Amino acid sequence: SKSELSAHFKLCSAQVGNRSSVAEVSFLLRAFVPEGEIADNVSACLNGIPWEISEEENATREWRCGLSIQQPGEQSIATIFKLVQHGRKDLDDGLRKTWTHLSDLVGENLAGRETSIPSLSSRSRSFGEQQNRGLPFSLFTVKFSVLSSMVVLGFLENRIPGLVFFNYKREEGIPPIDHVVFGPYAHRICKHPLSMKIKDSTARSEIDTRSIGSALFGFDLRMVKEFAARPTADDHGSSSFELAGPNMEKVASWWYARQPIHARVKSFMGIHPNAELVDMPLFSAPAAKSLQIAHASF
Repeated sequence: SKSELSAHFKLCSAQVGNRSSVAEVSFLLRAFVPEGEIADNVSACLNGIPWEISEEENATREWRCGLSIQQPGEQSIATIFKLVQHGRKDLDDGLRKTWTHLSDLVGENLAGRETSIPSLSSRSRSFGEQQNRGLPFSLFTVKFSVLSSMVVLGFLENRIPGLVFFNYKREEGIPPIDHVVFGPYAHRICKHPLSMKIKDSTARSEIDTRSIGSALFGFDLRMVKEFAARPTADDHGSSSFELAGPNMEKVASWWYARQPIHARVKSFMGIHPNAELVDMPLFSAPAAKSLQIAHASF
C-alpha cells in the first residue's frame, strides 16, 4: 500500500541519520508504440505487476514494487520502490526539450558522431528553443531508498533489455552534456542525496558553495539513431523489449557490454571501485538474477 511505501522510506531515513534518503532517477524508453502499450510491456517485465492511475502531478501511471534478496546462509533483504510514467502530452515543455536534447547528445557520445565546435556552441546556448526533432520516447522516474540504489537500478536494467543507467561526471562527454544534465532541470533528471558535490565558484551566497558533480540517468539504447533499432514482437505479435533479430544487434552488443551497476553507482558517489561498503548490504548485494519480486502492486 502507499502507507507501506511511506513507512519504508521513513525507516531508510532513520538508517542514514534522518537525512534525505529517497532518490529519484529518470529514464527514457523508446516509443515504438503508444504509451499505454509501453506501460503494459513494463508490467510484463515486472512479473505482471499491473500499473495504476497515478495521482502525482505530471504522471499518468505508477507501479509499487517490493524486492527480496535471498543470499545463501544470510538473512533475506527487502526493499520497495515506486515507478511512475509521465504522459508525454503532460510534460513541461522545457523538460521535454531537455530530454530530447539529452537523448541526441548521448547518441552522439555513443555513436561517435562528429560535431563541429561552432554548431555545438550554438546548440548549447539555444537547445531549449529547438524544435522537437528527436526520436519519440516515454519518460519514467523511479523512486527508491538510497540504500538500495544498486539493487533497484540493476533490477530494472535486467528486466528491461536495452535500458542502461549512465553515470555522468562533469566535463566527461564528447560532445559535452553538462549544460543539460546539470542545467535547470537537473533535479528532474537525477535527484540523489549521495551524488558527488563540487565547489561552485559562481555561488551567489556563502551558503550556496557546492553544486552537483555527478548524475545518474537511464537511457534506452534504442534511442541512438545510428543503431537503427526496429520494434520487436513477441510470440503473440505484441511489442516487446527483447533484443532479438538483426535490427537489434548494435543495441544488444552495447547493452551486454555495459559495466556492472555497482561500479557505476560507486563512481557516481565518488567511491573507489575496490572499496567495500560496510553495513549497507543493499548497496553491495547482487543486482541481477538473484533478485525476486516480493510483492505485486500493493
